[in-house]
Amino acid sequence: MAGINLLPADYNLQRRGKRRQRLAMVAGAIVICLLGICLIASHIRLGAYRARLRELQFEHNQLPNLERARELEKKMLVLEERREVLAELEGTRLPWPALLREIRGLDLQGITLRRISFAADGGVVLEGRVTGLPALATFLSKLTALPSLATVDLNYLQVDKEGGWTFDIQGWVRTGGKGRC
Repeated sequence: MAGINLLPADYNLQRRGKRRQRLAMVAGAIVICLLGICLIASHIRLGAYRARLRELQFEHNQLPNLERARELEKKMLVLEERREVLAELEGTRLPWPALLREIRGLDLQGITLRRISFAADGGVVLEGRVTGLPALATFLSKLTALPSLATVDLNYLQVDKEGGWTFDIQGWVRTGGKGRC
């Protein structure tokens, strides 16, 4: 009896059809579940990307403030260095401000001062350029007449490429009525 099938042929076809239908429904349900999982994962990933984008936008908006802070920090360092130099000059008890005012008050016609250097021991060096030697002689005589300077010496004089003269003048600040000779 093993090989005899008494059921109608339609019945086996209907059964196979129902099996296929169930299989298709299960496969469809699995596909829909996988699509749902992919959609949820994409939504979570999109949320993470949006959060990172907000962080980057916030950092980007803060960049001008950071640049401004760095600029202010550099300016603060420069001011601190200037303050230290001023404190050092004031600590020497030499009349540097008075000397600078006196030099500024001189008639510098034909003279271009490029650098003024001060030393803690009272030395001052004036470096510059002059168009002619008579203007330099006049400038030296005016420096010698300044009440803040005790002595003035011409250390260096050379013709430059433009036909003028570059010079280096060493002077000593008068301290308490005494100067350095």
